[in-house]
Formats: sequence, C-alpha cells, structure tokens
Amino acid sequence: MPRTRRRPNPLHMRRVEPGGPFVLPPQECTSRRKEWFQRANRILATYITLLGYAAEGHKAIAHAAKVRGIDLDTPMRFKIDDRTFQSNYRIFLGAFSKSAGQLTNQVFTLAYGNLEAYLIDVLADALTTDGAADPVQESISLITGTRWEGKFNRIVQRWGVRLGKADIAEAYRGIRLEFFGVQSTDPLAFLQAMADLRHRLVHSAGRADAKLLAAYPQSHMKEGDLIQVPAVSPIDLQLFFVPLTEAIDRAFAEKYGWQRILEAPEKLVDTDLRTL
Repeated sequence: MPRTRRRPNPLHMRRVEPGGPFVLPPQECTSRRKEWFQRANRILATYITLLGYAAEGHKAIAHAAKVRGIDLDTPMRFKIDDRTFQSNYRIFLGAFSKSAGQLTNQVFTLAYGNLEAYLIDVLADALTTDGAADPVQESISLITGTRWEGKFNRIVQRWGVRLGKADIAEAYRGIRLEFFGVQSTDPLAFLQAMADLRHRLVHSAGRADAKLLAAYPQSHMKEGDLIQVPAVSPIDLQLFFVPLTEAIDRAFAEKYGWQRILEAPEKLVDTDLRTL
C-alpha cells in the first residue's frame, strides 16, 4: 500500500538488527493515539500468529496423514473447549484452503474499524472539553452518513483544525499509494476506497460487484466472486494510517493543549507482546 519512488522509506522505519524486521521510529502520541497503536498491534500480532500456526499445523497434519496412510475419507475430530467438531480429512482440507483468505478479510475490517474507533475517541474527548451533553453520540453523528472527505470537512468546520484535504495531502507527500494494482496520489480518495471495500466485506457478503471490478481491473476477479484481500493488506493498511493518525493527533493536541509524548515502538504494544 504506502510506497514511494523518491523516498524508499517514507515512514522512516528502521531495522531492529541486521537481517531482522523493520519497525517504526518513536512516535509522538496523545494517550488516544498510543491506545490506537496498541490495539492495532494486538490485531496484527493475532493475525500473524494465527496464520503461522495454521500453516505449521497444516504441515504437521499432512505429514501425519502421509506417514499413517490416512486417506481423504478418514474421520477427524477437533475439540474446542467443550465443543467437538467431527468430519473427515477431505472436508477439513477444503475448509482450510479458504481459511487464510477469510481471516485476512476479517482482520482488514478490524484494522479499518480501529481507525474509526480512534477518531471517535478523539472527537469525543474534544466534545467533552467543549461541554457536549453526549460527546460519544455526537462524535459518531459527525462522521456518519458522508464520505471521508465530507467527514474531515465537518471536523474542520466544527473545530477549525488543520485537517482539510490539502493538510492531509501534505501528510502523505512523497508517498505513492497502491491497491490491487491501482495507484493513487489522493490519500482521502484512497481512504474512501478502503471504506468502500470494508463495506462490501461486511454488508455485501464479501462479493465483488461491477463497480469494484471497474475500479480494480487488475484484481483478476469476476462479478460475484468472493473478494480476497491480499494477505499483507492488514499490515499495509496499518502503515497507511500512521501519517493520518499523526495529522489528527497533532491537530487536536494543538487545539486543546493535549500532551503528546514521544513513545518508543516497544511502548506501542501491550506488555505481553514486548520483546525489547
């Protein structure tokens, strides 16, 4: 998703160790942005762990089937707490073949929803300071029923903060956005495309329609196909949100004098996920 030709590392990520993974640099955060990072990292950690364990489990079962001479009609049983699920190897293999894609789609919606939760929290805090009678409901009302450009227009009109279209475009300067082979230079249009995709996954049985196919001709899908979000998309979506949450956080902190603390990356995850 977020890429750039002129700056190969626009988010200034650093490598933890030679040959190791990259992490974001320390981030300035209000308490709300720190909470957003922690929720996002919990979602992604769960996603990556489930994919990894599922892949290894599949290899182990396939190996056991080969060694023991298990055929596709062999009965199999799985137990989850006090519930037992019984079928045969063929059915479980068929279900597993689709499970990673279904998991990716669900995690994509969680990652997107986490951004909306963050924005509602920020707006509710602002409305609480302003003395609103029901700040949470009012914050929800402010961002529903309109596209993302309209949401930010309402926010600018209500608070006068620097979150107009040009301000958000500046936050993404030098970053090339791409999804399903289609590039974009407009972060709000890209965000709206992600919202539209999330809507299809949740409300349209996750199926591709003619409008989606016209927008993403390189997706190799046909009308009526189940949408398969690329496996790295939840991670890329989280990275896409980093400049946006920075812009929102900074704008409201400046407006209300909220404290922002420079947080090391290991502080942006729950304590049981920390390795540093």
